[in-house]
Amino acid sequence: MPEASGSSDRRSPSPTRDPAEDRAQRILRSMLSLYPASFRRELGADLVETLLERRRALLLGRGQRGGFSFWLTDGLRFATDGVLERISTLAEIGHDARSALRQLRRAPGFHLLVVLTVALGIAASTAMFTVADAVVFRSLPYPDAENLFALHSRFGGAEFSSTSLGNFRDLQRGTGAFSWLVAVRDRSPALTGAGDPERLSVLDVTEGYLEGLAARIVAGRAPQPADHQAGAPPVAVLSWGLWKRRFGGDPGVIGSSVQLDGVSHSVIGVAGPGFRDPGPLETGRPTAAWIPIRDDDPAWAARGDSLHTVLARRSPRVPLEATKAEASRIGAALAEAHPEDNTFNGAPLEYVLEPLHDLTVGSEARLRVLLILGASGLLLVLACVNVANLLLSRGEARGAELSTRNALGASDARIARQLLVESVSLSCLGAIAGLGLGSLAIRAFRSIAPAEIPRLHEVGVDLRAVLFAFVLALVTGAAFGALPALHGARSFHGSTASRISSGRRSSRTQSLLVAVQMALALSLVAGAALLLGSFRNLLATDPGFRPDDLLVVDMRPPGESRDLEGHRRFYTELLDRVGALPGVEEAALSFTVPTKPGGAFAPVRAEGEPTPESLVFHLFNPIQGNLFATLGIPLLAGRSFTGDESADGPMVAVINERAAREFFPADRDPVGRRLALGGEPEAPLREVIGVVGDVRQSGPTEEPRPQIYVPYSQGRVNRLLLALRVAPGLEPPVDEIRALITEMAPGMPIDDLRTMREWIDRSIAVQRFLTLLVTAFGALALFLAVIGTYSTASCAATRRLRELGIRQALGAARGALVFDTLARAAAVAGLGAAGGLVVTGIASRWLEGNLYGLSALDPAILSAVALLLLGAAVFAALGPTLRAVRVDPMRVLGAD
Repeated sequence: MPEASGSSDRRSPSPTRDPAEDRAQRILRSMLSLYPASFRRELGADLVETLLERRRALLLGRGQRGGFSFWLTDGLRFATDGVLERISTLAEIGHDARSALRQLRRAPGFHLLVVLTVALGIAASTAMFTVADAVVFRSLPYPDAENLFALHSRFGGAEFSSTSLGNFRDLQRGTGAFSWLVAVRDRSPALTGAGDPERLSVLDVTEGYLEGLAARIVAGRAPQPADHQAGAPPVAVLSWGLWKRRFGGDPGVIGSSVQLDGVSHSVIGVAGPGFRDPGPLETGRPTAAWIPIRDDDPAWAARGDSLHTVLARRSPRVPLEATKAEASRIGAALAEAHPEDNTFNGAPLEYVLEPLHDLTVGSEARLRVLLILGASGLLLVLACVNVANLLLSRGEARGAELSTRNALGASDARIARQLLVESVSLSCLGAIAGLGLGSLAIRAFRSIAPAEIPRLHEVGVDLRAVLFAFVLALVTGAAFGALPALHGARSFHGSTASRISSGRRSSRTQSLLVAVQMALALSLVAGAALLLGSFRNLLATDPGFRPDDLLVVDMRPPGESRDLEGHRRFYTELLDRVGALPGVEEAALSFTVPTKPGGAFAPVRAEGEPTPESLVFHLFNPIQGNLFATLGIPLLAGRSFTGDESADGPMVAVINERAAREFFPADRDPVGRRLALGGEPEAPLREVIGVVGDVRQSGPTEEPRPQIYVPYSQGRVNRLLLALRVAPGLEPPVDEIRALITEMAPGMPIDDLRTMREWIDRSIAVQRFLTLLVTAFGALALFLAVIGTYSTASCAATRRLRELGIRQALGAARGALVFDTLARAAAVAGLGAAGGLVVTGIASRWLEGNLYGLSALDPAILSAVALLLLGAAVFAALGPTLRAVRVDPMRVLGAD
């Protein structure tokens, strides 16, 4: 046999492709995009090949003129046919949309229910998306907001949000990592003059603050470098809100003077209505005015006074990690150059960057908003499943119509498309209604939302919300319409056996959808029940004092902040005169009271104990008068203050039970022991003269913390709160107190005046709001689940009329038939409830942080919710079942 060496590697040369033909093929394939997708899939490749054959024939017969003729005739006709085919398809879709409107007129009640269901789901999701978009997702409304940071001071494990102006000046000089660097200080001066005195939130700012945040000045001008120079007259820029509210929007206010804590400031400008700066991040209050910090401000020389917050914009030329390293380096250099002011508990200063967006929003607010958004998403999915179930039920009633269309030649795809267009049309109508409901929901949200939710003023229906709603409508319309469309296209042609089989599949599908509805509904209802139980526990929590008949007054004493003796005289007189008012049983002064934010904190060290490496700050509270009797805090050991304590006398303190256990764990009676307030080894020791009961200082949600009470005369604070208890059943003497304070300090505003019950309500406002919102979602979920079960039961009862008639004719009791049908409904609901418990278990870790005194998997609550859902499902199925078994069996069999 001759050897065929290398023959296997030889291949016949392939014909050379004509570049012109390749170009023609690419053009024809691009022209295929003019045709509908279904046409391209089925005929596109064959049609292009046919046209290429036609082009080759023309080129062979006529040369280049044949190629030109091909594009002028065949190519143009190919493109025109594609456009006409597309128009034809659009026309058919338009016909389907008109058919959907006719269907709406034929069954207005059913379609109104569908539209309302979709509207509820889209309204909830759109409203919560709008909230989440404004609060969490959207960038801050400032230029290059992603690169905005706050520089915090860190000393080992302790972190503070402020620094000194001296350190800020060195930061400015020592780094080029920031394109914008400013320092601000929050103050609350009293605005006096025309009108009632008012306490404002004011920011003292360094040069470039308003310009760096792109504040628009609508009247007057922004601060200029000259306004920051030493000796410049005090000036102020007003916010739009203060200008409109206090000065009626009068342009003549520019150049006039306003009195802030008795200092005259010339108004040089008014910021635009849309501008709101980050402001004091701790309070979230809108800034009312901005005052330039001058070079002769004493704070520049007081490097040890950390009173200012530093805001910075990272330079785009410097990477983030390099910027962080630069800030840390400068902090270390400042600690080395000025150790007496830039070390704390032995740890040197280190500057760290905190994104301004994260500080503005806050982790707790972010988690709560995302939790609400997730609940609204579950509600939307539940609405989609409900509508799919309703449309499947409606498809059973339209069997004759769809069978007729199929017999007249309508393809499965044509019927499916019509049903899908009907679903999307209903979804779009639901979106229109949902936008209206969503707008009302957003207004209600803003009216009841607590102040702790940041950026609330930015929440509103805008173009993004409208686009979101209609994209949601298209997606949900396709989602809940796909299953009924597929079922409708396949179910109404073929043999009787195939239709019976299709009916059984439809019944199983509807049962599955009901189970899914029950699972989603149970997770939402369980969340609502858990939050309700948690809120009930909050209301029943013992706060450690008697909150009824208590009034709390917040005001600042007149005069300079350093005039401690003048403040003491004012407070002593105020306490004496308030205690003499009719109906007042007890009155006292305190730096802070339970449930009111704020307080004074200091490290605490028991006598004989070494200074810990990492200091923990505990609450200490300077008081005057019998605060414990006023608030109703029990005295457990020792005695209270006598009122004779002085700054030069023996240092004393009263501690609560928690402090006694933490600082003196080995002593059953800590009275007589001593402790020091402050981290310094030379801090003076105070004798413990009494022990009082624990108080939930931050509200019912927080456990009691160690607290040390000291006499006001031995605590260097410049403001106190007035707390007074009135006789039960009497109204607090609000007007008398206002008149008394006005008489003692004319022009001094009362910052706050409310009952202790109002303070407690404020401390649990977030929990109340979250509970209310999720409960509303749970109620809607239960409503939708009942509708879905009812529609499925009605459809099943109609489908089983013949079976039920035969069984009754053969002697079956109606009660047995009803029990059998309800047992099936309970089984489906039970399957869904089991799935819902699984979903709740998965979601429990997101819910756990918002519960008080309850586990997210509390067996009693989850069992009660599961039984509630089962009962609702059985009740919803009861009506259609009773109607079905009451039909005369002979009439059913005769009609069949």
